[in-house]
Amino acid sequence: MAKQGSSSSRRGKSSSAEKTPKSRTSSRGKVAGTASKRPENSTSRASKKTTRSSQARSEKQTSSTATAKTPARGSARKTTQAGKSSGKRTSKRLHLISDFTGNLANHLVSTVMSQYPDCEAERAIHRFCDSLEKIDKVLKPLRGPRDVILHAVIDSEAKRRIEEAALTKGIECLDLTGSLTEFLSRALGQQPTNDPDRVHKTDEQYFHRIDAMEFTLQHDDSRRLDTIDQADIVLVGLSRVSKSPTSTFLGSLGYKTANVSFAPELGLPKELKQCRGRIVGLTMQPKRLYEIRQRRFRLNRFATAFEERHESISYLDVREVTREVMAAESMYRAAGIPTIDVTQMTIEEAATHVLDKLGLLQ
Repeated sequence: MAKQGSSSSRRGKSSSAEKTPKSRTSSRGKVAGTASKRPENSTSRASKKTTRSSQARSEKQTSSTATAKTPARGSARKTTQAGKSSGKRTSKRLHLISDFTGNLANHLVSTVMSQYPDCEAERAIHRFCDSLEKIDKVLKPLRGPRDVILHAVIDSEAKRRIEEAALTKGIECLDLTGSLTEFLSRALGQQPTNDPDRVHKTDEQYFHRIDAMEFTLQHDDSRRLDTIDQADIVLVGLSRVSKSPTSTFLGSLGYKTANVSFAPELGLPKELKQCRGRIVGLTMQPKRLYEIRQRRFRLNRFATAFEERHESISYLDVREVTREVMAAESMYRAAGIPTIDVTQMTIEEAATHVLDKLGLLQ
């Protein structure tokens, strides 16, 4: 053991002795290197200056590139802020003057005004202003600049009367139908008759719409299934997926519409077999359907009655609602029924999608 220890000690000394020359050599190399740098000539100094100037130019270009990118980031921030309100609130009184119901003008203005969240617009709809006397009565109390006039009248003399009064009083005024009429006159090569009686006609088409509305009311919520084959459109779906209001709107457009409510455990009514090609299934995201059912129960005070009796029903259980939706959509697929998710749709949007699914859009 002692011999082995001494031999290892000798080996350790020899290895350290071997390293010593290397360190000395390295040290001499450094000294030599330093000595070689001392006699630096002018060519070497010029090369260094060139290198430093090129580095400076590179840094300058990098800096200018970063500066150039800054506006892009600013514009990106502006883009993300698009759609937000400006924060500056204004208050106006919008006067809609119409020689009929004013519904078309009101719908148009409502659509555009939805994009001005910071404007508190009080709206006054002056309907059936079909004579100059009625128009003068409306215009008399108006004062600018808070008042704004938007008119949709057919008679050219009535248009002039409104425009002149607005100009005299310094009120902003817009003719909602004038530019459209002028455009169509040029495009069609004809002049309008300006006959108010032609706007709302009680013709055959009008009475067809009345019949469609009556049919729709009679076939609401699975009623009169024995005559459902006479329907132009049949909407099917779970409870509270907007079948009735969508059907009513379609009926007002002149389509005889029936709507059928069903529970997945009971299946689809057999009467639907007579209506192939005219059926559309309405569905909705479970969470949204659950919220609508909860709100309906609160409004009808049903929820309070169940709470007082310490009872609950699966109709208001979010897990059960999810199961219902999944089962209903599976049944639609099995029956080959086209489906529309109406989660965030208005009834006008839903009705348009229904007509599109059935190829009935004009």
